[in-house]
Amino acid sequence: MKNWKLLLKGSKKNANRDPRFDDLSGGYNAEFFDENYQFLHEIQDEELKELQKEQKGAKTAEDKEKISRIVQKFKEEKRVRNKRQVTREIISQNLDEQIAQVEEGKNPFYMKKSKLNELVKKALVAKGLERESKKRLKNRATKAAQKSRKSFPSRR
Repeated sequence: MKNWKLLLKGSKKNANRDPRFDDLSGGYNAEFFDENYQFLHEIQDEELKELQKEQKGAKTAEDKEKISRIVQKFKEEKRVRNKRQVTREIISQNLDEQIAQVEEGKNPFYMKKSKLNELVKKALVAKGLERESKKRLKNRATKAAQKSRKSFPSRR
């Protein structure tokens, strides 16, 4: 075999690379991606509005079902996108606070994931991106009432 050296080194002729998965192209930065491709989200929002209008005018049950699935998918993507953005904002705020504390000489405090999720939920409700369900609010109120009852002294 004449070309045994090419086999050992790997043929340069067949060295195709996909820039999406190659380290030479750099890493993935979610903030940069969202900033540069914001127009896609705007287009998707416009399509969502058109689909909702089309859903009202659909004649057959199959068409309504197909359109409702697509609408649900778009809504879910938007919800996840908003949640991801709010999460990034809260993490960056927390990081700034930690850096300030370290500069003062305190030890860094790492937020638990449950605390982060709680803050994200509160921020989403405050911004009006999500709403708190009535059932959850009722359950939380009854739980708080039970806790307060336990702390009272019992009757004799």
